[in-house]
Amino acid sequence: MTMTVVSGALHWMPFPEREFPEMDIWVFLVSVFFAWAAFRYYREIGGICRRLFDFRDLNRHKGSSATGRNAHRNDPVFFLLSALALVWWVYTFWRYSDPMDSHLACRSYQDDNPLLLRCGLFVLAFYAMKWVVLRVVSAVFFEKKFGHFVWYTGICHDMPFSLVALPLLLCSVYMNQSGKGIILLTTAVLFLMFFIVKILKNVMVGKNYSRFSYLHIFVYFCALEILSFAILWQVFFCPPIV
Repeated sequence: MTMTVVSGALHWMPFPEREFPEMDIWVFLVSVFFAWAAFRYYREIGGICRRLFDFRDLNRHKGSSATGRNAHRNDPVFFLLSALALVWWVYTFWRYSDPMDSHLACRSYQDDNPLLLRCGLFVLAFYAMKWVVLRVVSAVFFEKKFGHFVWYTGICHDMPFSLVALPLLLCSVYMNQSGKGIILLTTAVLFLMFFIVKILKNVMVGKNYSRFSYLHIFVYFCALEILSFAILWQVFFCPPIV
């Protein structure tokens, strides 16, 4: 009788499945690529960074900006560095804004991959929209040089930002909410600083490549950077109201 009661009270409990550390692998792969790119192209990166905040470009003529032959030749690597920093910033933002994340006793990898994939698609769509709009505008208004200048200037300003922000964002994956908040605030200030410089370079130096006025270039650039970002954010991260 006693054995029957004991056996009835026992329930078969399977061993918990071990979660495969996908995020650890992604962090490792991105870190390896970052280290390889920084070591392989350190001369080109150094040259771009030295000219990045050189405001003497604002008084020069064509060909004096930071978008030189190195930017064109290594555009795929620099583009990938720029995109990765934005992907991890958006991912960290959503991790930080998740109210459930602060109550977790340990990190959970259950929703990381879908969220990281969505952030990656969002960033790729953002750059693809910029590229398409620039190509269309360049073809319609016969501003091919201006379109190339805006595209490569954007990459040359986004890439140095990623050199600082990407290692911080990768480290924030293993931090608590306070650490994520500090990293997000720091990288947001850095991004704003690079963004303001990029606006100045595109408007002031870009006038040498375009027949448009300073006001037209400024409005066009803000619409290209801000409006497209807001539209895609609504599509990818804001659910429709039923």
